[in-house]
Amino acid sequence: MGRQSLHDMPLAVREAFADACARHGFVWEDFEVSADADVVSVAPVAGGDLRAYPTAAGDVPWTVAFERDLALDVFGPPLAD
Repeated sequence: MGRQSLHDMPLAVREAFADACARHGFVWEDFEVSADADVVSVAPVAGGDLRAYPTAAGDVPWTVAFERDLALDVFGPPLAD
């Protein structure tokens, strides 16, 4: 499988990602998301550190780990509207 963007991922994953973003004041467009093999990479479009989330991390979906990082302000504050 080649590199996938968020748009190529299943609807349930896209919705979980968008919902996590919304709960923390972000919109999904604030991030660039790509998946390659067993890792999903998420980077803020405004610059900042890229975070890698394993897709096979036990019973925890990568979107849950991403939301934990949002709660910990790993990506900083949401972009202004």
